[in-house]
Amino acid sequence: GKLNFILVCLLSALVFYFSETVETVLGNNIKANYQPVVIIPLVSLVLVFLANKSIKKDDDLVRSADRLR
Repeated sequence: GKLNFILVCLLSALVFYFSETVETVLGNNIKANYQPVVIIPLVSLVLVFLANKSIKKDDDLVRSADRLR
């Protein structure tokens, strides 16, 4: 989960970086057009964060049950 979070952050950063780079290379006449599809990695970031939080909560619950034995 943590690796997935890092990879999605890296992907989002690269998308924005390369879109700005392409804009400067091709000239000022072309603007980066962020379509609604760009929101998908950001939504993925939130969902991965919530999944990691839930996994940690479940792991803590299992560890506390092991202490009772």
